Amino acid sequence: MKIITKIILGTSCVTAFAGSAYVAAVTLAPPPSYTVSNSDRLRSYEKLAINNDYEKKTKCQEFYLGLSRWRRKMLREEGLLQGRVLEVGAGCGGNVAYYPSDYFTDDSESRKFLVRFLSLGASQLQVEGSVSEEELSSKSSYLIERITKSTPCDEIILCDRAAGMVESCILKVQSRFGYTPYRYPDYDVATIRAAVDALAKKAPHTAVAYRKRKTIQGDGTVAEVIVSPLEDHADSTDRVMGGEHADRAIAPILHELEPGDHLPLLTAEGTREVARRGLYIACRQHFRQAVLRALRDEEEHVLQKREERGSLAGHHSPLFEAESEKKLKRTLHLAKNKKSHDEASAPAPLSVHPPKTLCDEANQTVGAQPLFAVANYAAEQLPFADNSFDTVVDMFGLCSYDDPVRALRELSRVCRPGGKLLLIEHGRGHAARVNTHLDKWAPRHAKTWGCWWNRDIRRVIRLSGLTVEKWESKHFGTSHYIVAKPFKTMSEWDAFQSAQ
Repeated sequence: MKIITKIILGTSCVTAFAGSAYVAAVTLAPPPSYTVSNSDRLRSYEKLAINNDYEKKTKCQEFYLGLSRWRRKMLREEGLLQGRVLEVGAGCGGNVAYYPSDYFTDDSESRKFLVRFLSLGASQLQVEGSVSEEELSSKSSYLIERITKSTPCDEIILCDRAAGMVESCILKVQSRFGYTPYRYPDYDVATIRAAVDALAKKAPHTAVAYRKRKTIQGDGTVAEVIVSPLEDHADSTDRVMGGEHADRAIAPILHELEPGDHLPLLTAEGTREVARRGLYIACRQHFRQAVLRALRDEEEHVLQKREERGSLAGHHSPLFEAESEKKLKRTLHLAKNKKSHDEASAPAPLSVHPPKTLCDEANQTVGAQPLFAVANYAAEQLPFADNSFDTVVDMFGLCSYDDPVRALRELSRVCRPGGKLLLIEHGRGHAARVNTHLDKWAPRHAKTWGCWWNRDIRRVIRLSGLTVEKWESKHFGTSHYIVAKPFKTMSEWDAFQSAQ
């Protein structure tokens, strides 16, 4: 017993001494004298993507800090995901484990019931006697629950600026689900460079072709230089787009474009491919909505029949009372529409047919619908059309973007009005000593991890114009859990409503 006590006491003393020495060394050590460029940060992303090093090195940290619980809460438990989902700054695909795994028709039991339900109709199933009223009601409730909560997504795009991270996302989906995700067309690097060069010749040294940037020299002085939007330094030949590998084009960030200056990000074929993919996902969305309407109509019909039988019997069972109260809004909706008894009780087949684009070769049932896709795009400029997504996710990305405010504006543009922006971020806190530490070691952290951990997230959110619905903070205010609505101008609202 004495030996164990000595071991515990000695270990505690060594731990306390080592911790105190580390804190003292960090506090007294001079700050880094080097500067970190965007090219340096992008190279760090490529290094961290090798063998999924980023996720391996941060997994334990996130567990002890409770950040993995935040991820699970946001993506799974609170029911915030809906429809078409875009995740920017996806990294190595660490959130794949928290997303829904499939489309609602991929479940075998659901598929069997839907095939019979949609082909024969609910009334025909009861006439044939193959499905009782109680079984039909329970199946309908189960499918409604599954469609709205368990499998609420039509597509999940894992998007990152670094090509190495995109490759890691592909490997993660392959190892977990056994299929290769669809990959959106990459940026057309040659066309972008040609467009920028043409703008430079047309208007030399303007904000369209060049921009001013302040750099810190080795002696601590600040110098202002004019750089190309595709380069990090005025005298550098290593463009941000190319990085260390010529065959790996890192998405460019084109700053300060004048109104009306639109640079082609994709080839003509790439633009058409993105549009075709959008139409394909729209078919998934419309089919999901049509099935939901049919199931809810059938649920209302069964409820009304039970209510009629209960009124004839002169009493209601407690189970029926609870179910009636649960479905009160739907029955009131039927009453408002003033449907007659004959219309409500008439056996009519359901007119829901899956689109041919979703069916298999036999054109009889909905084929397998792989849910995940990947894209090598920058959050600051996305080639998607306005209002393309129902939910946009960004976790620990605002610290890594060249222009975080512009990135949030772009995410607002592609998110439809009424959609959700789900953010988990880290940055400056509310404690002065913590912020001093973050400022001091920001260059070293940026060089190692590629992110600036001392950015003012509150200011970035305020400047982006987002409408915050929920905001939680912890770790001295350095970690943020944010649920927001996209920023839309009046003209964008009018354009969206007119398109409906």
